[in-house]
Amino acid sequence: MIVILNIISEKKFLLNETGSFIWNHILDSTPQDEIDSALENIYKVGKDEMKKDFDEFILELQEEGFLDVHE
Repeated sequence: MIVILNIISEKKFLLNETGSFIWNHILDSTPQDEIDSALENIYKVGKDEMKKDFDEFILELQEEGFLDVHE
């Protein structure tokens, strides 16, 4: 598990095993499709479900001020 902290807002966010996996790969600049594929293999879920869950997780991190996505 990982705890991330926004030092400006002092908000904390506790990541479970899956969230920690995604967070670490984001820090390594791993493309989303590679993260999705790895998670599909680990959890044996479909691509559409994994993409939906990934997108929801990223949105939550953005809304809480822990991630700023630039395309």
